[in-house]
Amino acid sequence: LTFTHKCLGISRRMLKLTFYPIEAIKEKPQMEETPDITDELSAWLVDELHDVALGDKRLERRLLTTGAQLAARPSGSINQACAAWADTKAAYRLFANAKTTAEKIRAPHYRRTRERARGHQRLFALQDTTYLNYTHHPATKGLGPIGTAQQKLSGLVMHTALLMSEQGLPLGLTSQAIWRVRLSAPGAARKHDASCRSKPKKAPSGSRPCNRPGP
Repeated sequence: LTFTHKCLGISRRMLKLTFYPIEAIKEKPQMEETPDITDELSAWLVDELHDVALGDKRLERRLLTTGAQLAARPSGSINQACAAWADTKAAYRLFANAKTTAEKIRAPHYRRTRERARGHQRLFALQDTTYLNYTHHPATKGLGPIGTAQQKLSGLVMHTALLMSEQGLPLGLTSQAIWRVRLSAPGAARKHDASCRSKPKKAPSGSRPCNRPGP
């Protein structure tokens, strides 16, 4: 059965549905949810975060599944990366869960970074400040001004440090902080919001001291 899918506002998009006998569905064994590893990047991510601790085994399995799907299509949206609408809804529920925090997700990666850093005599921490632009998402809360006053952009600031060997081999992140900039009054100087998770101070690119790998 082929039809035009319009219920989501997507025009001229054709979908094909395949119907299976009910006997085949009943006989299909019930398997535990496992990540759909479609390429090396997905496999690497699952191995990197295999010991993530969210306090809920179902959330941890869903994180690996969603992470593998997003890694397979890093430039796509959540909807594009997920194989089915059920996976898309599960991904949004995962990120909306209070137990799913950036700190918990990054923790196993920091451990892997420390493991890879062992034995190196000298390491370099390459730092970068990135501005996350959410101007076109006006309903999003907790944003601050980014860019110049004339641009009237809103979003978040992210400062990342990547650990690298002398030979140029990336070993992993050593720190990452995300915060918003707030204005105390119209025309006033910008201040970094102290309510951000990592509570960073002003961090101009290339000058912020870097801590050891991990929090």
